[in-house]
Parts: sequence; C-alpha cells; structure tokens
Amino acid sequence: MPAKSVIILLPRADQNIPNPTTSAMLRSGDLEDRATFFRNDLAFAADPTILRNPHSILVRTDPVPNRAIARAAQEQVAVFFATDGAETIDPDGAGPPFEVPIEGSLPEDCGYIP
Repeated sequence: MPAKSVIILLPRADQNIPNPTTSAMLRSGDLEDRATFFRNDLAFAADPTILRNPHSILVRTDPVPNRAIARAAQEQVAVFFATDGAETIDPDGAGPPFEVPIEGSLPEDCGYIP
C-alpha cells in the first residue's frame, strides 16, 4: 500500500481522548511530525472563557473566543486537503497556542484544567 497523507490534531487536556492515548498512537505510527499540538492550557490561561475540554475545538464556535481557534484549525485542514496533504500550515503562524511541529516531547500526562 502506498503511504497516505495524515494530519492529527492533539489538543492539550483533551478529556475525551486523554493525551497519553494520543501520544501512544502517534509514537506507534511514527506520526509525531504529522501532529498539530493545540496548547489549550496556554490558551485557557490567557482567556478563561475558552472551553476547559478542547476535544471539539475544530467545530465549537461558542463561546466567542473558541470561534477564532476553530477557524484557524479549519483553515489548516482546508489547506491540507487542498494540497493533497502536501502542506500542513501552522494555524496561528508560530507558537502558542498551536505548535506545528510539536515543541518538545509528546505529552505523557492528561494535563486537565481544574
């Protein structure tokens, strides 16, 4: 089988699919370089009206601060599809809250926001 293009969004503090689970999947498929890490911990620290559970950041546009996050992530997916997987943009240009590629190691804890 030929290799397939893949993009994976890994949101920090995801309560539906805990970060250690996603990290294990990324490692097992050697896909670390295909992951976008959304630092919900940093986004929430900057604006506590952002959802604590970022699982649905790609589609949630409420409350208002989440709209910009969702649109940025959707733009990344749109570019990925439009280029047949040849291009993965950093949704916010550089650095938090999106990291493309992940800076540092994959998260091995859940990182839930209390």
